[in-house]
This record gives sequence, C-alpha cells and structure tokens, in this order.
Amino acid sequence: MKNKTIKKIDVFLAFLIVILILSHFLLSNFLIVPKKEELDKAEDELEFLQELEQNYHSKTYIYSDITYDRAVDFVNSSKTTNIHDIFIEAEEQSLYSAIVETIMGENLLMYELIGFNTTDKGFVCFEPDTAYEVKPEMGKRYIDCVVGQPYLNNTFNDTIRDILIIW
Repeated sequence: MKNKTIKKIDVFLAFLIVILILSHFLLSNFLIVPKKEELDKAEDELEFLQELEQNYHSKTYIYSDITYDRAVDFVNSSKTTNIHDIFIEAEEQSLYSAIVETIMGENLLMYELIGFNTTDKGFVCFEPDTAYEVKPEMGKRYIDCVVGQPYLNNTFNDTIRDILIIW
C-alpha cells in the first residue's frame, strides 16, 4: 500500500512539473511584453504627471481661458514641440490648457495634443510639432480629424479608439 501511495505521489508531482513547464513556456512565449521604448515613454509620462501633481499642491495659479486667435498664436510661437514643455509654458503664462491623448488603432498608438478651452470657439486642440488644428472624434481616422487634411492617406489603422483629456 505504501508503494502505491508513493507512485501516486510521484505521478502527481510529475504531472505538476509538466504543468509548470508548459505554463512557463506559454507565458514566456505568448505573453505580450511591452518594448523598452514603450516602458520608457510610460515612465516619462508617469514622472511628468507626478511632477504636475506635486506642483499642484505646492503652487497657486490663476488660469484664464483665451480666444482662439490667442491659442493659435501661442502654439505657433511656442519655443518647443514637446507636449510637456508646451503644457508647462502655457502654465507659466497662466493659460488654461490640457494634454489631449488620442489613442488609435489596434496597437493603441498614442499621439498627444495641446488643448485649450477658448472663449469664442470652445475646446480646440493642436499638434505640438506642426501647430495643425485637430478635432479628434472617436471612431474617425486621425488624419481625417486634422483641419485641412494636410496629411497623405496612410496604410496603417489610425482610427481613434479613445480620447483622454488631462487638465
């Protein structure tokens, strides 16, 4: 009886080992692991948001909404094309602005815009590097949302799946 119990335990342990090896193989080969660039970008984004939160608690700002023309002038005259630097530049000028993240396609590509709640044309967004105005809409292709459609048609899926606005 003792021998049969030991054999049952041996078979059970062998079965568990096979399951563990298979699960390790499946997880290591089929688990989607983000690329280093994606992780670095996410870390930068997190660091920026943490810095904003820290500044929020330590500073007092009086922000103002601006006219559409002032928003266009601001974006065109900005000293940088980096979205975070533009956001901080707007903050330093007491301009009420937002970071607008458009998430698109199956691969969840993300493109960030600068947004303003204007007094005459409502909420408007601009690309930080080109200063093109963008009117993002979920379900539409990104290139179709850029005012004047300055971009050539592309072959990848740039359909906007989600829009996140960070004030």
